[in-house]
Amino acid sequence: YVREAHIHQKLTRAEASLSELAVLNPYVQVGLAEKSLASWKYPSSLNVYENLLKDVDCLVLTDCHLFTAALLNAFCRRHGIRFVYTNTIGILGNIFCDFGEDFAIYDQFGTPLREFLISGITNEETPKLTPKGRGHLFLDDGDAIKFLEVPGMTELNGRVSTVKVTSNTTLQLDIDTRAFGKFSGVGLAVEHRMPKMVSFDPIWKQIVRPDILFFDESKPELSTQTHLAFVSLMNFYAEKGTLPATWSESEADEVVQIAKSLQLSDTEPDEGLIRAIAMTSRGQLAPLCSIFGGIAAQEAIKAVTHKFTPLKQWLYFVVDAVLPKLPLSKGLQFQRSRYNSLAICVGEEATQNILNASVFMAGCGAIGCEILKLLALMGFGTGPMSSAELSNATFCATKQVNNSSRGGSTSDWFFDGVSLPSRADNRDLTALFEALSLRILEQADTPDTGASSHQPSGFGDTNPRVRAGMPHITSDSDVGRTGSSSPDGLSPLSPPADVHAFGECVASASDSEVLTISSLLHGFRDVSVSEMTVFETPRNIFYRPNLQSNTSGYDADVESLALSMPVPQKPLPISRASPDSLNSNDSHAVTPAAPALVTSCHRCGSSLKELPRLTITDMDNIEKSNLNRQFLFRPEHVGLSKSTVAAESTLKINPQVRIKALQSKFSPETEKTIFTNNFLLDSVGRGSCSSAACASVPRGIVIAALDNIFGRKYLDLRCVANVLPLFESGTLGTSAHAQVILPHLTESYNDQNESASEGVDDMAIPYCTLKTFPSQPIHCIEWAREKFFSQFTLKASKLEQLLKAFNSSVLRIKDAILTIRSLELQPFISDQYASSLPAASSHLVYNSIQSGLIRNLGKPLAKFLLSRPTSFTECVTLARIKFDKYYNHKAHHLLEKFPENAKTYNGTAFWQLPKRRPTPLTFSLKDPLHVQFVWSFARLLAHQMGIKYPQADDHHSAATLLEQYLSDFTLQPYTTSDKEILTDPSIRRKPDAKSGKLNLPTLLQLINSIEAKYSKAKDDQLICIPAHFEKDDEVLGHVDFVDAAANLRALMYGLPLTPRHEVKRIAGRIMPAIATTTAVVAGLVCVEALKFFAFLSPPNHPHDPLPTALLEVARNYFVNLGAPTVYSIRPSPCRLQSLPNGVTVSTWNPWTLPIPHDAPQFTLSDLITTLQERFGLSASLISQQSRVLYMEDFNFYNQKLGWS
Repeated sequence: YVREAHIHQKLTRAEASLSELAVLNPYVQVGLAEKSLASWKYPSSLNVYENLLKDVDCLVLTDCHLFTAALLNAFCRRHGIRFVYTNTIGILGNIFCDFGEDFAIYDQFGTPLREFLISGITNEETPKLTPKGRGHLFLDDGDAIKFLEVPGMTELNGRVSTVKVTSNTTLQLDIDTRAFGKFSGVGLAVEHRMPKMVSFDPIWKQIVRPDILFFDESKPELSTQTHLAFVSLMNFYAEKGTLPATWSESEADEVVQIAKSLQLSDTEPDEGLIRAIAMTSRGQLAPLCSIFGGIAAQEAIKAVTHKFTPLKQWLYFVVDAVLPKLPLSKGLQFQRSRYNSLAICVGEEATQNILNASVFMAGCGAIGCEILKLLALMGFGTGPMSSAELSNATFCATKQVNNSSRGGSTSDWFFDGVSLPSRADNRDLTALFEALSLRILEQADTPDTGASSHQPSGFGDTNPRVRAGMPHITSDSDVGRTGSSSPDGLSPLSPPADVHAFGECVASASDSEVLTISSLLHGFRDVSVSEMTVFETPRNIFYRPNLQSNTSGYDADVESLALSMPVPQKPLPISRASPDSLNSNDSHAVTPAAPALVTSCHRCGSSLKELPRLTITDMDNIEKSNLNRQFLFRPEHVGLSKSTVAAESTLKINPQVRIKALQSKFSPETEKTIFTNNFLLDSVGRGSCSSAACASVPRGIVIAALDNIFGRKYLDLRCVANVLPLFESGTLGTSAHAQVILPHLTESYNDQNESASEGVDDMAIPYCTLKTFPSQPIHCIEWAREKFFSQFTLKASKLEQLLKAFNSSVLRIKDAILTIRSLELQPFISDQYASSLPAASSHLVYNSIQSGLIRNLGKPLAKFLLSRPTSFTECVTLARIKFDKYYNHKAHHLLEKFPENAKTYNGTAFWQLPKRRPTPLTFSLKDPLHVQFVWSFARLLAHQMGIKYPQADDHHSAATLLEQYLSDFTLQPYTTSDKEILTDPSIRRKPDAKSGKLNLPTLLQLINSIEAKYSKAKDDQLICIPAHFEKDDEVLGHVDFVDAAANLRALMYGLPLTPRHEVKRIAGRIMPAIATTTAVVAGLVCVEALKFFAFLSPPNHPHDPLPTALLEVARNYFVNLGAPTVYSIRPSPCRLQSLPNGVTVSTWNPWTLPIPHDAPQFTLSDLITTLQERFGLSASLISQQSRVLYMEDFNFYNQKLGWS
């Protein structure tokens, strides 16, 4: 959200972001603290902490020194505030969580509760439970279940029992059932999640004995080494007052020496890793910010909701694979560019590769939006920067200060005018902290009269200790935002003897831990949080001690020692814009290029043809439900094209990006017209060219940001065919994955064996369950969704097609039936039928489409046409009839076929779980659900047929209107039906319908009915508008119908009702999505993209293959932020297969068999012969995708040998 104008306005990042954050969600209040944590310093009055954090349940601390984090962590633990701390420093990212000593997790998984059926329970002191089927296999020892419907042993209903898994088919309960009734039939139990208590250590203890979640399972030692590097880096910063100079080998060596002296683990420090982290610490990677921002936000959600399993306690991720092959020079050409922080990490060559890269991305949904933001921040598709732009960039990323004594580059941050003592000057730091601890502990029992403690109910310590001698805290008014402060401008501060956090840390630490903490905190006199974060402009702050009466007992030596500790004067020097550089009067400053946006739904515009660019496509428009996770969109964009708005928003982030937005679907239908092979090659800078200029053609990648498997598989096929790198990802709730697909190196997306992607769904609902025997609410929702499709989409589409073929005239349809079908059947018409036939009004000639529609006119469509209402009263009447059919007559029919005492073929009761006996429903205008069904059905039908209908503001007005329209309605009682009921659960699809051709009696009935209904009408022009289910259509009430239909069916079968929002989610096929997961997976995709461009061959060798070393560092990711688990694995290598003729083939290198030019045609038989004669190969099977063309052992296929 930070724009160039904000830098000129000298706004803080919080001020610049506030308005943009506020509009994301009107229901969330976003404020700017008058006194931020960056406006005062330690030692401080703890009541200021309490004033700032009194209403805070969770504190998220970002890009802050470890020492400052330790102080705030100690305060948060004392006040029951959950604590999340995260940093991104160069190629390193980390996060730490501390939710207190006793944190309750109410739901570890965040998934729906799982049910399973019970086939038996014994009457014993520790009874044995026998599950039915395999639905219980999720249970482990100690898990709890709740009994819902246990026949016979009814005493168990509603009770909870822990289980012990004794075998795959038996569970042991902890309830004595000897006095209970005897179990009979089939019971039901549901998972019961007990609150789980977890304990966290404070950060100071976790520094020495860290609990680290591994990011890369193939390198478990990497996280430990990264932790050591981070702690060492913080020690260096504490001593020097700044991070190591960019690519300074000498200062990197100092960090290595610190790591060796800390002795945090038994393993030897990885000097290469530590040097890499140190030398790039002044850089920053946008993808890492996205990853750890998403993880931190998810942890904050866990902290306040107690849902999902929190992170314990560290997570590190280092992307050393993006480092340049050779050490950088001290003077980087990007040092005055907005891409300086990127260039520090990946090097100049890779940065130019990124700026020159073209990207084609399919999909502009949640993941697409996040990836676009990151691409824009890193400069993808902006083109190479000239030397003038590099030296005079207006969006500067670093502050330029000349200091020859530092020996570093001019882009380095350092402290100005601060004396930094050597380590020897702090000879007694341990003694100081011990003295402070003793004094604080002595004062701990003094009543606190000036501050209240923030203690959430049931959490943490309920007896907070007292803070004595609380000093005055400076505010933003005391110290200017951009200038340096004078000692006279600050109120006096008391000495550091009041630092309770230090006392808490040291008092409970062992001798070795005190030494480690002392080493970590070396070099500090006091700590200003603003000096350790990147939220404030650097300034010099000094303080004068003001000894108060309650501190008079401190020794002078202790005070002098405390005052001798240096004050860090600068924030973590991560590259950012400098107001000084932006406000200079440099006449050579470069004006940013005008935004380059081209929107089209056809081929590329010539204006962008020779330039690197981002090309995006998405056929969808923005819906209101998109706004909670697709952050390039705003409420005013609802209804507009996703791709167009995404492109416009991307240009606000980086106006130099060249971006092209299309609104077409990437699919086989557009393969020959829009998204041709030439288009794909051009979109990623791989256009064919024989001139020398082609050496500078930018090379790029393809990104899949699609939400369906078919689209991913199709895009993968196209990328493989054109030998293009593909980066694919997807999310499902808190879970996500990212996959790297590299030409000639890795397997493709289609190479994976995914049964679900092939259309085989093991979890599909059996047809009899969906149609007749629902056992779960979701079965009712899917049934209602199917009814919507059948009634308002499928039948309406067929009728629309029929009406359009005959110019919307029903009388012309009747004439066509008389002309085509009646003449066809005339020899079989008896005299009584012949006499009843009306004469055709004309003898028109009908085209093949019209003739085909009439000849194949089926009974369902004929009935739909005959029942078509002509007024809203008829719409309401038909809706009322459907109510009785679905919820009354259906139940009577089932109970008639299968009475209460019905038995199965093996003698067991028919009506036992999972089958449930239905109860017929009787319509009532007093029941809101009944009214909702009839009203929504009638409205949908009226809209479909172009009939005007009144509006109802609420249930009561709808009920009043229905009462009027149904005043003449006559209830039709149930009549016995011989319709077959399917009971076989192995059938998972609707049986194929028999021939839909109308028999003669039905045909005659249709003709006579049309004659009677429409012959006297002045205008027989009819319309029929199919309704495609739209989850966000509140006007026509698509969700209203499905909600009412599903819950009425649930009532009929005695199942729980489902809330409307859940019905909307399931029926609308809304995949659970959360912004945190999207941010993480987008960051992971872009990390892999950075690796790709770091390993890309130089521009003067554009046709060189990707190096095999890239396969060693590339990673696929599987993430579950709820667990939390993060797995990174190497992509599976491309599988090679050797043919008998010595040819090696793979997904990326298929065997191409040229067809002779002189052959008039090349048949299947010719192919088999050529393989045999030229290559000595015998063809046993030839197929085209899933279509079999030839099988050697089946004579049936011999008839196809002549195909060409």
